[in-house]
Amino acid sequence: MALTTLKHVFQDTGKVRQVPEVLSTSSVRPPLTLREGGQQSKPLTLDQLTQFYEVGLRPTIAELLPEDVSDWAPTYQAELFRARKSSGHMGYQSKMIPGSHVRELGSTLRYYLSAGNIDWANDFFFLHTARGYKHATQHLTSRTMARLKLEEFCTTIGLEENVFEEGEWWIDVGVEFFSANQLCLQWSTAAQSRVVEEVLGIRSEDAVRITSLGSSKYSRDIVSHLLGVSGCRIEPGVRAAGAFEGVYFQLYSTDKALTYNPEGNHHGKFMSISEAMGVKQPAPFITGLQKLFVEAMDMNTSNARIEVRVPFRHACTVLTRFDSGAIQECMLGFRRTVWWNFRAHRLEAISRLLMKQAMGSPEFRVTSDALLLTAASVWLVNSLHARPDDGSAARDLMRAVLPLTDAVDPDPETLLFKGGYQATGGQDSDGDEDLLLDVPYNPYGAIFPRRIILNFEVPRMARDTDTPRTLPPKSFEYLFKGSVGDIEYRFHPVGIIPRGVQPVRRVVTNKTHRTRTFVESDTDPRDVNLFNLGSKGLSLPLPLVDDGSDMEVDDEQTNTSPDIDFKVYRIYRQFLVDMALKSSTTKQGGGPSYMKLNEEERVRVTEDLYNNLKLSDMWNEVFWKVGTPASREQVFRHLFPPKGHETSPKAQNYPTSQYYRDWKALCATADEETVEKIRGAIRKKVLPLKWLPFAGSDRMWNTSQKPKGFTRLPPRTSGPAPHILCREEPSWEED
Repeated sequence: MALTTLKHVFQDTGKVRQVPEVLSTSSVRPPLTLREGGQQSKPLTLDQLTQFYEVGLRPTIAELLPEDVSDWAPTYQAELFRARKSSGHMGYQSKMIPGSHVRELGSTLRYYLSAGNIDWANDFFFLHTARGYKHATQHLTSRTMARLKLEEFCTTIGLEENVFEEGEWWIDVGVEFFSANQLCLQWSTAAQSRVVEEVLGIRSEDAVRITSLGSSKYSRDIVSHLLGVSGCRIEPGVRAAGAFEGVYFQLYSTDKALTYNPEGNHHGKFMSISEAMGVKQPAPFITGLQKLFVEAMDMNTSNARIEVRVPFRHACTVLTRFDSGAIQECMLGFRRTVWWNFRAHRLEAISRLLMKQAMGSPEFRVTSDALLLTAASVWLVNSLHARPDDGSAARDLMRAVLPLTDAVDPDPETLLFKGGYQATGGQDSDGDEDLLLDVPYNPYGAIFPRRIILNFEVPRMARDTDTPRTLPPKSFEYLFKGSVGDIEYRFHPVGIIPRGVQPVRRVVTNKTHRTRTFVESDTDPRDVNLFNLGSKGLSLPLPLVDDGSDMEVDDEQTNTSPDIDFKVYRIYRQFLVDMALKSSTTKQGGGPSYMKLNEEERVRVTEDLYNNLKLSDMWNEVFWKVGTPASREQVFRHLFPPKGHETSPKAQNYPTSQYYRDWKALCATADEETVEKIRGAIRKKVLPLKWLPFAGSDRMWNTSQKPKGFTRLPPRTSGPAPHILCREEPSWEED
């Protein structure tokens, strides 16, 4: 909990010691402090905070404000889960207490702490504050009480009555409904127009119009995956403002308070795809959310709220006279066990899917259909306790994972959004989406994805049509925070320890940029028989094949081994390119490159570059020395390590070189004898080259300033530069 400043001091001190000094406001967490005589303040321990909340504070709220207690987390651990952001920081909430209850709050809190034998609290005094004013001016729905509380509210925040005579003032007014039978109250999707009609006093046809899914000023907030249960947000417009001139209208329920924690584009707690694909399963987020749902079954209901923004002159009249019976008919009531159990069971099902994915082969884990199911699972988890994300990337995801129906005249009660649309490419913003394509829908009253393949080691989305359903590249990058290649490298690195194992802070240079693929040219014809390994009886193993029941064998999935000569040729050609692409730049990327070639020239290099000992043709600055056979062999070992070698997460250049990734993938699938024969063939091509980078185990390029035994070019210059090994003494011509 966050009780932070000095707005109210409890007057009924009881046995509380009178402390002479005054506590100042502070952002330090936790803000509750223990004062013992002249000693310094000591933060409460986790156990003390738990006792204070569960034994003292929450029971106090339950007694004094039973209609509000459903907003309070069932346990202190549940509140910590809600408050913890994905970054690890804490996002605390303020809770409003009506001023009329402050004195009772102090005495009741003291009573519960004493009755619970919380001895360490005997000498406490407590302070509380408010940030925002929801719940601070509660009253019955009468205009007299509304006027009284409005005056009290204005006095509290220091507003004189005459201040409203100038300018335009608006106020948010709300009414809350709770169940005396401890039911979880929710709004019926089908009845939203009746609520709007009753509260704003507008015509039925206008109410229907502004609560239709196609209205640009209407947003539907589906609750718990149930299409018949939802809140909404509406900007009525001039034609539907009604007698109270409403400019904003909202229906929602209070159960979202348990996971409310705004961060980025999210309004509540959310799980990231990286956590869903993490090593620890069930994911910590799912564990915490499941625990919250289970605890809430016994302790938390949900109330239904209406909020409307009106000109200040209507503050005491709006929401004071309406047909409560008509409003009640627009609500749905669920037993606590049913409401929270529904969420818990859905969460458990999704968690088991993600766990099975995590236990499967990494190679199948990163297939497009498996990643599609991962993204769908995360979207479903985050939609359980908050409105489903319907940004453009999320809409692309929905179209890929949900059943589709014709966009012409679909049943609006089955849709999450209205209208056909064109794949957006991942920009999370509104746009023109009026193209009549098939739209995702939910014909069974709840959100269910289309068919999933479970009878395989890594569950995935089924391939039900001739045209695969995939995410546009930009939408994929928006959701996964990386490209397909980045995700493959991160979760299927084949012999390269991912950097996340030992995080390293580093300036982003070409050490961390993935290299481009080499470009074929007419002057460098492809010679797939360069190594002639196939004729010697060598071959690569068949790739793993997804044999799920819905798979149809295509041209890319045959029973033939991959062409070993073509594969090794591609790796070798990419190796020549990557050595040039990874050569260092001066001043940590701030100056010109040490190498004269631009990027387009580098992706076309051949062996000719490395057989030219006139170093001034390709270098601006360089260190060189003639290498011994042993030193050249050691360099080759670093550039093409043997099978079983694991690259350190601190290594530079190698993990982001395409040839190196391909080489590691080959080593992971081929047997050791085959790998050594391939290395031998590549060695015969690499070692005769006239110069190579002086590669080490931790980096391809070293640029230290005074390397032992090296000569710097141009002559009579100093400073860092790349180190190369030459077969014989090179030449240099001044410009």
